[in-house]
Amino acid sequence: MASICLRACWSMGPVKDRYIHYEKAGNQFTGRCVTGISSLDKTFAISPVYWDWAGCASTAEKSVDDVLEATCVEKNGTKPQTFGLLRYLFACLCYHYKYLDEKLHETSQLRASSVFIEAAVFEHADRATTAFPWNATSYTPKFTGVPPHVMILVKMEELKVELAKQSEVIADKLKAELDARSVGGSEYRATALLQEVKEMVQMMKEQASVPFKPDAIDADDTFYVGDLDFGTDDVADSNFEDNTAHDGKKTGNRRQSKGGDRFMIRLGENGRLCLFQTANHGVPKFCCDVVLWRPK
Repeated sequence: MASICLRACWSMGPVKDRYIHYEKAGNQFTGRCVTGISSLDKTFAISPVYWDWAGCASTAEKSVDDVLEATCVEKNGTKPQTFGLLRYLFACLCYHYKYLDEKLHETSQLRASSVFIEAAVFEHADRATTAFPWNATSYTPKFTGVPPHVMILVKMEELKVELAKQSEVIADKLKAELDARSVGGSEYRATALLQEVKEMVQMMKEQASVPFKPDAIDADDTFYVGDLDFGTDDVADSNFEDNTAHDGKKTGNRRQSKGGDRFMIRLGENGRLCLFQTANHGVPKFCCDVVLWRPK
């Protein structure tokens, strides 16, 4: 009742004027109802049309005042509240211009107004917008006249928006991790094999990092061989037994067969390391060339 009396400029009497104090909230709710939006829907909490300058230069906001001063009134000679109301009016014209241009009669006086003409060519007309509580910005006006049951619907929508954002973030992070590991693609197994090959090559390089230098060996130096593994039956079946001897740095484990044969590595006449076999302290017999490496 207070809202109706306020809109009709009726006096409720001194008693009611003193004790009824919620006419403003009722007037705001009535203003939302006359828009035609259902009060049982979350869109009932929509904001009025306003200028959203988020991400724009400061000169863009001033351009609205310049248009109003050029077409309506001067800013300095008008109350701030009135000039602010004109900003909202110009925002409504820019936001609904397409609809008004289609529905207004060709001889409508609004078409001839300077403000309506400026709304058609205003470069920042796309900054006129509306918002809801779940996507409001710092430029969004305060939401008023929203009943409690609509605010519950608004909170539920805010929760849905947050869940959707979190789902997208989780999906993007998971996709990035899988792509980094090439999971699900044809190159996944190839990448794994390539990594294994690289590791083996690196291990071989580390083992061969300190090469054996045959130049430091004299012709009379002898290395007795241990742990031999030959590919021929006549040598592999020589029936070696261990006889460990330590002859300085140049002598290692010596294995001597039961038949008196022994094997040694010496520098051959060709300058390469060779394997020799001796029988009963006889003349060394050349067996084969030897390649040595120092394991890690």
